[in-house]
Amino acid sequence: MTKIAIQPNASGSGTFTLTAPDSNDNRTFTLPDATGEVYTSGNILGTVSEDGGVPTGAIIERGSNANGEFVRYADGTQISWIHNHDGGEVSNNSSGNIFRTNNQSYTFPVEFSEVPTVNITSRGFTAWSGNCRAIATNEISQYRQFSSTANSNSVEVRIIAIGRWF
Repeated sequence: MTKIAIQPNASGSGTFTLTAPDSNDNRTFTLPDATGEVYTSGNILGTVSEDGGVPTGAIIERGSNANGEFVRYADGTQISWIHNHDGGEVSNNSSGNIFRTNNQSYTFPVEFSEVPTVNITSRGFTAWSGNCRAIATNEISQYRQFSSTANSNSVEVRIIAIGRWF
């Protein structure tokens, strides 16, 4: 590997000039960041990591498993989601004039370092989310869906959680 070193003269002044090569071959000159690492399209995406709160890996990590999808950023932000989670059946479990599902649970695709902010929405019929009572760093253990009408169909829910991975 060829390296180029740029060092100032003793007075700290002077001019460094890059000129085009004599051939038509492409040339790339990349300056590293403050840590000496160069980020390119080859290493921006990958496994994010940290050491003592300082990012040490890639900038963005994206993944999925049976529990949904997630993205992690080098600054510690993490977002996870699922679009077609079975939220149970809104049945004859009435709460006054409102009908509800039984308690449902959902395990995040990756764990958070602290309890995340969670949003649950319904899809498919008149229903809305509510009563998300027990949220941990790895799961929601108690949430219910509510509707103004009884329904024996399964409720499709979308769950998104935003928090930190470190």
